[in-house]
Formats: sequence, C-alpha cells, structure tokens
Amino acid sequence: MPSAVSYGVGASVEEPAPALRYESLYRIGRGGMGVVEVAIQHGPNNAAKIVAFKRLLPEASREARHRNMFLREARLAAMLTHPNVVRALDCGQVNGEVFIAMEFVEGETLSSIFEVLREKGHRVAPAVAAHILALVCDGLHAAHELCDASGVKLNLVHRDVSPHNVMIARDGEVKLLDFGVAKIDASDVLTRTGEVKGKAAYMSPEQVMSDPLDRRSDLYSVGALLFECIAGRRMWEGNEMDVIRELTQGEAPSLQAWAPDAPPDLCQLHARLCARSPDLRPATARDVAEELRAYVIRCGMLPDQWMLEQSLFGLFAAEAHRRRETLRTALAKSSIPEEQKQRLIESVTFRQSAPRSVRPPPPPGAAPAPAMANATPPDALHVPPSWGPSPGARALARRRYALLGVALFAVALLLVAAYCLSMLYLRR
Repeated sequence: MPSAVSYGVGASVEEPAPALRYESLYRIGRGGMGVVEVAIQHGPNNAAKIVAFKRLLPEASREARHRNMFLREARLAAMLTHPNVVRALDCGQVNGEVFIAMEFVEGETLSSIFEVLREKGHRVAPAVAAHILALVCDGLHAAHELCDASGVKLNLVHRDVSPHNVMIARDGEVKLLDFGVAKIDASDVLTRTGEVKGKAAYMSPEQVMSDPLDRRSDLYSVGALLFECIAGRRMWEGNEMDVIRELTQGEAPSLQAWAPDAPPDLCQLHARLCARSPDLRPATARDVAEELRAYVIRCGMLPDQWMLEQSLFGLFAAEAHRRRETLRTALAKSSIPEEQKQRLIESVTFRQSAPRSVRPPPPPGAAPAPAMANATPPDALHVPPSWGPSPGARALARRRYALLGVALFAVALLLVAAYCLSMLYLRR
C-alpha cells in the first residue's frame, strides 16, 4: 500500500498533517461500504505496530454523507477511552480513500462463539454470559455518557449492539466495536428520514419504527444478547421482514419459556431490558452492569479475563494457530527490518501458543483468586467447563428419547399381537 497521509482522529480530511505511514498486510473483512485489513503502522524513529486498517471504498467515498459518517466513527472511537471499547488511533486519506486506523484486537466475536457452541449443542453458561455482558454495558455506559469538548453530553446511541460487534480477545478482554451507525442528537442530518440502521434481530421496537432514540434502545439490544446467550438461539428468528413485523406488533419472547432452567434473576432482568416501553427498562447501562455482577456474585462463580482466555483457547485453538501463521507469512513479505517482525508477532494478543495454565496473581490489595483458579486448562478438543449444554438441546434430546420410547412400546405391542394371532392360528 502507498503511504497514507494521517490527519489525526480529531481533524478533517482537508487538513494537511504529517505523520504515519501504513502498509497493508492482508484483508480480514469487507462490507458494503468498506474493507478492513491488518496493517503495519510506521511511526517516527522506525516505530511500528499492528493495527486494524478500515478503508471506505471509492464508490462510497464519493458520497459526502458516507465520508462524514465514516470520519465521525473515527472521532467517536478516539474520544471513547475505555478498556471495553476498541480505540481509533488515527484517520486520514490514501489514494482518495478515507481510512481509520484502529486498535488491533485478535480474538473472536460473540457471533462466532455462538455459532461454534450451537454446532456442539452447547451454550454460554449463565455466570459467564453475565460477566461478558456486564463488561459490554461498561463500554456502553462510557459511550452514553460521552461529552464534547465543551462538556455537553452527546446523548450517543450505538444502535448496533449485536454479537458481531462484541469481541472477546484471546487474552480474555471484552471489547465493543463499530460506532459506524451511532446516533448523536446533534447529527440527525446524517440519517435519512425513515432509514433504519443496525441489525433487525437486535433492534428495539422504537429503532425499527424510526422513533426518537435514547440510551435505553441499546439496553433492549443487550437484552437480545442475554436471551441468545442463555437460550442458545436468537430472540427473534426468521427473515428481516418477519423480525420487523414482530418487533412492531408483538412482545419480546419470554426467556423463561425458551429456557425453563434459566436463572430467575436473569429472566427477570431480560423481561425488563426487552420491555416494549423504554420507560419500563433500566435507566442506564451502568445499572444493568451492576445487576449482572450482583448475579455472578450470588451464584458463587467468579468468571474473569483468565477464564475467558481458557475457554477461547479450548474452542478456537486451531483458528488462533492459523491466524498466527497468516500474520507471520505476511510480515515475512513486508518492508520492516527482520528484528522487528518477531516483536510485532509477539505484540498482538494471541502471542501465546497456549493459554496461561495458572491464573495471574491479583494486583496489590485485590481479593485473592478463588480455589478453582489454578486448575489445569481444559483440553482444546473438548468444550471447556465454563460452557454448558443449552436448554434447547436438552429439550430436543428429551423429545427424541420420548419418541424412541413410544416407538419401542409400539413395536412391543405389534410383537405381542403377532404372537397372539399366531397362537390362535395354530389352535385351529
């Protein structure tokens, strides 16, 4: 890739500014408006780091509206300095294409985790789901409370809180992604009248109907994530039109009905998060995070970053190895000095070939780790103990066993009837 001109996340694309160069390594995603690549950021004094490099495609760049939305995403992500939000590091222009350089997080999205667990007939354990979503809510609360330079609250709404935008890093960190469709009170002009942004299955009813939104719309989406974690299926199934029809006309499905053994505390929280009226939902994401953490404490399980690291390694060990080799191969062809290549490989979060078998010691003054902390890490070929069979999978198994029992009983009756008829025939 030619050198990209950096403008800084707070600048406009018309401002000249010296700075960083970017060297593309390989593509990791493409959407309707842009592509995402793994790239090397070349800085002063031969400094280099791995970043996620997001480019707006030329056809999208021709629309000022798309360019403005893209750059606004960079500025929002740069303003959000929170451990549970992916940071924007830089933005600028190269060959007429606008770009954002973002923190590179190697890991798996919640959607990938759901997919693998469904294939195995498993689901996210309730305490682990509560831990993950509490961290998502921490990031959301930081976004909802974001203020501009003069201290005026922006009233930001993410509008796309979905499994695709929740990343669990290889080292167990949880990150909220993609503020590309976020809504700010002062920038409604960027969204056309009646235009719906986000993924329908995770939208609130007011978002689908293009009604005024506030932070409680994002909390409805958190409720949809909670449902999927616990029930092992989406809250809303069907095509997009079916989902939109249900959202505009009906109530959210009951978590208790779809997961009879779900913890009552989480069922009640889900019912409030997915209440049709925003007034019946929790007031803030911080309130939701506190409630989720209180549940984790009550159930006696202490999931943390270390436990997520163990679980991810068990589910995605082969994928982590493949990605590590892809990066190693791409760096071998890059322009950076040989001594920097290994350092860059080690700088990303999947630098370890295996998870830590011993939980890291707590920081000074922190509570000691629980007794289970130093357990041997689970075999990568087995589902880690922090994930369990889904209620849906168990219900399906029960139905199959019941049908098998009925079939065996019917066969037994037929055999008895055949025996009786044969005896009558012989007596004649």
